[in-house]
Amino acid sequence: MDYSLTAIICTYNRPEILKTKINSLLKIRDSVFPIEIIVIDDGSKIKLSKDFRKFLIQNKIKLKINSRNLGLAYSRNKGIRESQTKYFLISDDDDIY
Repeated sequence: MDYSLTAIICTYNRPEILKTKINSLLKIRDSVFPIEIIVIDDGSKIKLSKDFRKFLIQNKIKLKINSRNLGLAYSRNKGIRESQTKYFLISDDDDIY
């Protein structure tokens, strides 16, 4: 799929909030325009469940996990490097659209 925009979501220890965020982006992707979604987990101590990981795979969402907490700036830059589009949106896991 050709994406118009990449949404980069950085998260740390908040899987429930993250899922709400992703669902808001999926609504946009399904009804407005194609969005590549990349999640950067900044070394969370709360691991994502198998069901959550399956949800990410089914929705073609990239998940990158830092081996340890490296900070927001590092994680955002990692997301930018992973992006396959010319334009990107850097967004926190608690922002809802």
